[in-house]
Amino acid sequence: MSTHTFSSVLVLATEGDRHVTSDSRALTSLLLVRDIRQAMRTRAAPPPSLTLSTTLSTLHSALPAAAAAAAPSALPLPADFTLLGEILDSETKDLVAMAGISDYIMSNRLMAKVIAMVSEVASVAPILDILFAEEGDEICVRDVRRYALPTEALSFFSMGARARARREVAIGYKRRGGGVVLNPEGKHERMTWDEGDFLIVIGEMSDH
Repeated sequence: MSTHTFSSVLVLATEGDRHVTSDSRALTSLLLVRDIRQAMRTRAAPPPSLTLSTTLSTLHSALPAAAAAAAPSALPLPADFTLLGEILDSETKDLVAMAGISDYIMSNRLMAKVIAMVSEVASVAPILDILFAEEGDEICVRDVRRYALPTEALSFFSMGARARARREVAIGYKRRGGGVVLNPEGKHERMTWDEGDFLIVIGEMSDH
């Protein structure tokens, strides 16, 4: 059986539940993933079995052993790992930060900001309709080799021109080992693009 490694995990909120209940489940899942990853890195000893009725405290203590049994000891783990959770209650964000989670999304507040944005500038509504629609253009992270040859030196403007030729709009990039840069400064400055770099564009997700 083949094995795969993942560089990010996104935990979504449960629809229909009360905010507190949904956030509790999301936070428990985030802690589970965080501790399984830590245990995989330390390669702990084989575990006791886990059931859905396990309490959070018992689950937390059993995680290191459980993770070791669930994954081969030789499984390589990406160094750049993102753990992201969706929460509904604003009071939960402090718990998420204390738990050492990479980041979180407050979907309710996000939608409130979208409504406020449209009420202030109605002309952005068609753009948001395109971005939030189930089909059509989306924000995509593309391998830079789609636009540039290995070690080719191009400015962000030049990369944007190549993206436009593919009916895409470049809005930022992510360099290997660095963070995401949106609407970068110095767009005329030439940079060397290589494997491990990504261009962030607005385009069709299905367009490969």
